[in-house]
Amino acid sequence: MTLKVTPRNNTYGGTVSYQYEVQLNGGDSWITLQITEATSLSYTIPKGTSTFRARVQARDDMGCTSSTWVYGPQTTVVNNSAPTAPAGLILPQNIFGGEPFIVTWRSASDVDGNLAGYKLERSLDNGSWETVYTGRYTAHRDVVHKGALRVAYRVKAYDEDGDESDYSPIITRTVINNSPPTIICELSGDLGTKTAGFTVSYTVTDVDGGDVTVVERVGALIKRRFTATLGQPNSFQITGDYFMRLLNGPQTVQIVATDAGRRIASHELTFTKAVHSMSVTLINPLEVEASISVAILSVLGQIPEDANFQVMVTNNAKDAEPVWQDATRDIRAGQNIVFANKVQANGPAFNFKLTASRGQSGQGGYVKVLKGAFQ
Repeated sequence: MTLKVTPRNNTYGGTVSYQYEVQLNGGDSWITLQITEATSLSYTIPKGTSTFRARVQARDDMGCTSSTWVYGPQTTVVNNSAPTAPAGLILPQNIFGGEPFIVTWRSASDVDGNLAGYKLERSLDNGSWETVYTGRYTAHRDVVHKGALRVAYRVKAYDEDGDESDYSPIITRTVINNSPPTIICELSGDLGTKTAGFTVSYTVTDVDGGDVTVVERVGALIKRRFTATLGQPNSFQITGDYFMRLLNGPQTVQIVATDAGRRIASHELTFTKAVHSMSVTLINPLEVEASISVAILSVLGQIPEDANFQVMVTNNAKDAEPVWQDATRDIRAGQNIVFANKVQANGPAFNFKLTASRGQSGQGGYVKVLKGAFQ
C-alpha cells in the first residue's frame, strides 16, 4: 500500500520532513518506517497481519515537530494470495473463420483455496484485448468472424477476493477464411433394403467457389472421382455391374467433396443389399453356319442343393420364337445336351438363360464361370 500525507503551508520556512510509523496487530507499539521529505511512502504489509494502522508527524530542519500525530484508520488486513497463472492455452491448429472451436487451458492453483474462476481474453488482428469468457470452466467455445486474419488468446485466474494471477503465455493462430463445400441431397439416413440398383441425386455448392473434387463410393469400392460443376445436379448410379460387385448385407454410401483448400464435406447413407436371385444370358447369340444339334455346358461356382436353379438353351436364337430346352439335368450330370429342335429358320444360333434363386435354407451361392461348346 501507499501512505500519503497532505502538507500544510510551512509558516516558519525551512525544510519539512515526515516521520512515518505503522502499528501491526493492534497494541501500543509503533514501528518507524522512514523520515523523509516525500509526502508518500510505499509499504508492504507482512502476510499474516490481522490489523494495520499508520500515523505521520511533521518536523523541520530546526528540530521542531508538529504537536500531534495524524492517524489513519485501523484496517482489517485480508491475508490472501493471488492464484497461480493457468499453465497454458490449447487451441486447434487450424481455426476457420465463422466456424466454432474450443479453447481450453490447464487449471490454476490457489494456496488459500478460494479460486473463483478464469478470464479468457482475445485479440483480433493485433487489436485490443476483449474478455470473451468469465467463469469456473477451463474451456470455452468461441467463434472468430470470417474475414479476420489473426487471433490471439490469453487467460488469467481470479479468486473470491478479486485477486488475479498473471496471464498465461499468449497463443496466436492464423485464421483460415475458407468454408467447406456443401452437399445437398434429399436422401438421408438408412435407405432400407435394396434388391436392385438405385440412384442417389445430389448437388455440390461452395460459397468460396473454385474447384471441388467429388468421390462417390460404397464402402471401399469407388465408383468415380470427378470435378463437380457447382450448383448442378449429379447422380451417383449404384446400378448395373457396380451394384452386382457389392456384397449382400449392410453397406455405406459416401459422397465426399474436397475443395482447393482441402476443406471436406461428406454425405453418408446406409442400405442393406439383399439380392437372392440372378440371371445370366448372352446379349448377342452365337451364330454359326452349320446346324446345332449337340452342346455341353458346365457351371462353375457354388449352387446350394435347395436353390431354384435352371439353365435353358436354344439352337435357333435368331428365330422370331426361339425354342428353349431345359438343360438343367444334363448340366448337373455333366452330360451332352441333345437338341430336340431341328428348325433354324434364320440360321443356327446358340444362346442360354441361367436363372438361380435361394431356396428355403436361405443359403447364398454364386456363379464364377459358365463354359461349354456346341456343334
